[in-house]
Amino acid sequence: MGILQDVFNALQAFEITKIDGQPTDDNINKLTTQLTAALVTISTGNGGGQLGHIGIVVPESQYVVLSRGSKLDRPVYPGAYPATTSDDKKTREREVAEHKAEVIEFETYMACEAWARQAIVKAVNKEWVAEKHDEDIGYQAVEPLELLDLLCDAGGDLDNLEITDLNTKMLEPWDGVEAPVTMFARADKYERQLERHNIPKQPELRLSYAVSTYQTSGQFDAAMREWHAKLLVDKTFPNFRVYIQTEFTKMIKRNRSTAGSVGKGIANKATDNKLSDAEAQAMVIAEVANVLQAQNAEQMKTMMTMFEKLLASAQAPAATPPVLNPPKAPCQPRKECPHCSKKHAKHDKCWELDANKALRPANWKSTKTVA
Repeated sequence: MGILQDVFNALQAFEITKIDGQPTDDNINKLTTQLTAALVTISTGNGGGQLGHIGIVVPESQYVVLSRGSKLDRPVYPGAYPATTSDDKKTREREVAEHKAEVIEFETYMACEAWARQAIVKAVNKEWVAEKHDEDIGYQAVEPLELLDLLCDAGGDLDNLEITDLNTKMLEPWDGVEAPVTMFARADKYERQLERHNIPKQPELRLSYAVSTYQTSGQFDAAMREWHAKLLVDKTFPNFRVYIQTEFTKMIKRNRSTAGSVGKGIANKATDNKLSDAEAQAMVIAEVANVLQAQNAEQMKTMMTMFEKLLASAQAPAATPPVLNPPKAPCQPRKECPHCSKKHAKHDKCWELDANKALRPANWKSTKTVA
């Protein structure tokens, strides 16, 4: 397969979320993010060489800012072979090699553009891009940015509820765990979304909220005193972002050092400076859990034993209640026997009667015998 097909196939591995119904501003932002995440992986020297081919789906003004001054130019087809070649062998070889590089650059760009165009069309219901469809060639003559602009128009402007929601998300307080750089990056996304709808940036407001949330957390008391002592000209939002991230990194390193003092393997691994802040946080939390577990091993063992016994008793079948002996009938009072003048139950079995001789024991003596 050629360069064009190879690049197209590579991009096919990236998933693009389907948009059901009318595209919203949030839908389009997510779609653009997914497109840029794929296109940035296809490298090029065009446009500064740092952002891949994201200029295919990002407006030129935005791309120039991201690339620090460069533009992603749409390559012109260089032809099947160099238009002119030198008679000098070495010069001719260089010209042929340069032409080959131009062909690769052109085909790579075309593959990226074709994939982005197809991905956008597949992501939405056809009625939202039907305006750009041609009966003969479909969408082949339409640039991906044109399709995205069309979807933005279909989505309309943000209403008051959406603006309020975006502002609320942008000014969310710190959760006490997340790295500040991650928190600010997420808020930047909401700010850009508002800015696309002509709502200007609010650095002073963001600074006020950021200082407030990190101060009330109680984890940066000394750092916040130092911040408030700075000159007014230095207390800007960009400066605070760098400042609080630096303080956060110091805190993470202190936590790693504290966790490492108990000699746990996880903490030792966390001392690697190449780890990200998020990884360091996770390791510190895991370390604390290990320490607590070690300190309470015996209590935990005892508790689990009690729990198992309780669980076993709860699951055991109910014991069958014992069968009680029925109460005995009350004994009838005995009457004096007319034959022997003694009290016993059955008078007809009295041994004094000759009929009961066989029942008499060997040492029996009649009460009627004269002494």
